[in-house]
Amino acid sequence: MTNPQLAHEELIGLYNEIDHFLRQQYKQDKYADHSFLIQELASSNPTIARYQQILRAVAQIRNSIIHNPVPRIAQPIVNPHPNLVASYRTIRDALLNPATSLSIAVPAPKIYTSTLEANLFEVMQAMHKNTFTHVPIITENKMIGVFSENVLLSYLVDAGEAVITNDMKMGDLKKYLPLSAQRGESFEFLSRKSSLGEVYKIFNEAIKIKKRIGMVFITEHGKTDEKLLGIITAWDLASPEPDLEYL
Repeated sequence: MTNPQLAHEELIGLYNEIDHFLRQQYKQDKYADHSFLIQELASSNPTIARYQQILRAVAQIRNSIIHNPVPRIAQPIVNPHPNLVASYRTIRDALLNPATSLSIAVPAPKIYTSTLEANLFEVMQAMHKNTFTHVPIITENKMIGVFSENVLLSYLVDAGEAVITNDMKMGDLKKYLPLSAQRGESFEFLSRKSSLGEVYKIFNEAIKIKKRIGMVFITEHGKTDEKLLGIITAWDLASPEPDLEYL
């Protein structure tokens, strides 16, 4: 917990760390204004974009402390609340040591997957029991598609009249399983080294254009033909980047 009497000193120290980080990222003008750096880097760094209003506000507080016009009357002229400093520290940590996408992903060993040979009705029962929305279909350690309610709906609509029988296999829906055949939702791939901020960016950009993201798949290099390492859905973002507890 920040000492209330020393909150301004810690805030300035954190500001200096963040300012150094921004200048390293920008790599063009070491004399550029701090707020200018925030504005310029927000388009490429999801964490900066996420917290840019707070970064700007704290920069103004820092300037008031550093450029104190009445040091004899009040020193420091501003002493930020410890809770604000704690939140600013969280942003510093998120910038300098960003969480990876794998940190919130469901890891491969815990992912419920299926195969083309699996009984369709049994897979649907498992989905209903465990509230799964999507099931990756795996062949020879590679994901060849995804089964979901959307896939089943597409099959029923195209068939006109159809019955799901107890002996149907997942392979009977093979036409609808590839990601390229999915209707109404999209899937994205990220590398294992991708940041959590990149995940937020995918979902935020999708919201802007009213695109539904079914899942984000994590593979070694973010390629579709690589072994699945983890999956992320919108529900997994309920445990987001470290929350700014006090803001």
